[in-house]
Amino acid sequence: MERKSRKSYSLKFKLDVLNSYQPNVKGFGFLALSKKYYLDESIIRKWYNQKDKLIQACQDQKLQISKSRRIGGGLSERFPQLEKKLFEWIIEQHKYGLRIIDKYIEAKAKNIRDQMIAEDETMSYDDKKLFQEFKASSGWIIRFKTRHNLVSRRVTSSKVIPENVEELCINFIRSVHDLIDIHKIQLKNIINFDQVPRYFEANSNRTIAIKGSRNIFLKKGTSGHKRFTFTYAIQGDGKILKPHILFSKLVNRPVLTDKVIVDVNNTGMWNEEILKNFMNLTILNRPESTFYKEPTLILLDSYGTHIKYVRENYDKIVRRNIFLMLIPKNLTGLLQPEDVVLNHSFQAFYNRKYDEYLQNGLNDPQFKTKTGQIKTPIYKTVANWVIEWIESKSKEEVRGAFQAVGLVPRYLFDVEKLHQPLNEFYKKEFNTVNWLTKWQEKIPICEDCFENHFDSDFYYPEHETTSFMLCIKKILNKEENFDLWIEAYSERLLESLNSIESSVFILDDDHIKKIKSGISNSSRLEILGVSRMERWKINVLDIDENGMMLNSSAYDVEEPLKEITIVCLDDYFALKL
Repeated sequence: MERKSRKSYSLKFKLDVLNSYQPNVKGFGFLALSKKYYLDESIIRKWYNQKDKLIQACQDQKLQISKSRRIGGGLSERFPQLEKKLFEWIIEQHKYGLRIIDKYIEAKAKNIRDQMIAEDETMSYDDKKLFQEFKASSGWIIRFKTRHNLVSRRVTSSKVIPENVEELCINFIRSVHDLIDIHKIQLKNIINFDQVPRYFEANSNRTIAIKGSRNIFLKKGTSGHKRFTFTYAIQGDGKILKPHILFSKLVNRPVLTDKVIVDVNNTGMWNEEILKNFMNLTILNRPESTFYKEPTLILLDSYGTHIKYVRENYDKIVRRNIFLMLIPKNLTGLLQPEDVVLNHSFQAFYNRKYDEYLQNGLNDPQFKTKTGQIKTPIYKTVANWVIEWIESKSKEEVRGAFQAVGLVPRYLFDVEKLHQPLNEFYKKEFNTVNWLTKWQEKIPICEDCFENHFDSDFYYPEHETTSFMLCIKKILNKEENFDLWIEAYSERLLESLNSIESSVFILDDDHIKKIKSGISNSSRLEILGVSRMERWKINVLDIDENGMMLNSSAYDVEEPLKEITIVCLDDYFALKL
């Protein structure tokens, strides 16, 4: 059915219609007028109920009858100064990396309105009355954003792909071919491994809901911060070696199946000791390397621990006829077999298994706590999901991962089997200008993950909800009890926040209560407040649950006394020491 276009009627037309209305005279009622003026009867009834407002609007010099304008429309002409200040405030928010939503725009617009009324003593009575009637409605916000070219966007990533990406990729593939030719490396001895960090829970933020639903809630387990890192090595002939699982916040290794290697530490992130253990147990003890000393090529991404391992062990490894090659930084999404073909499959598989786990939890009391919440999957369950995924991968799929990035012996190299970006490089169809819009969202840049930042040089607060304030307490080297310290510190912080114009409307009672308790808040005003109060430059690296860096921002002051760096996973912060 074709939709009717909406029409705008002038005040004069509306009043002419209403003046024709005579309820006690036949042919002049609502129904008759609707037929005469080709209007819906309900519209005329609505105008009739608003008749006093329409008359008042005509008497107002700022809304003359000759203007074709609906009541509530044209606010850009009525409040240009307000809109200018509001737009400048939005630009200022972006500088600090603060989140902006419609609710904040509405609150700030009202705040500016009240300030203008209080500060402008020359404002006429009529102007003041107009300002007081201004409600910053949802319709006005939509029109304001349209007028100022504002749209809702996801946070953009700070990842960048090198300008000479085509040359870097092709040269790296050629160098791999040369190395394979020189040392006659067999397909089974071309190895790649990669770390896949994730939470125990698969926290999707999308679901199917009835259209118009205001609040959508997803069932979750009892803990959202249990993490592990899954690592697996693949060979060019299609074999997957024994996988490795690193669990966080554990001292003792859980007893699991002998089909996986298990490590534990506080963070769930790899370090040099874990890398050496993995190399020794998984790759260096293969018969091909131990007994036969067959030439072997190991492809590594440019993760800091890998770089350090290559630098310190290269000569010793080479004597065993093993060659290490680092994939150029920021190009793993193009050149790393696991990253390009397999890792997405694991993430999707894990999400499906977790959804099945939740479904079982809804019907089986064994999956629930005493309070009725679904338990977080146990370590053995997570390990079994990893093994099940490994066993689901065919040799053809694994071999195809190496073919897709061209890291195979030269005689097997086939441009048509390359994944599309590399295929375009070789066919000279690649357009650098179109790169970001066409490919960046499809290519994960795994060097920018929390494994680069979460290492032994970081301080990890034990309590997630107060992690930011615990980091600040660590910097200040305060020894007293956290509750006593935060009580005094939060008072100073609130004073700092109240001195920042941007924070006036966000500091509601609930937010103030959280600050006094030391609880982190996603608005990031606490970070801005601490930066101003302590005169620190605070660098923030935001990381998502898959280990990708979403954004980097800096909260700066003139002549800072100190510069600090913190990494944020959701609302959990760690401090660079």
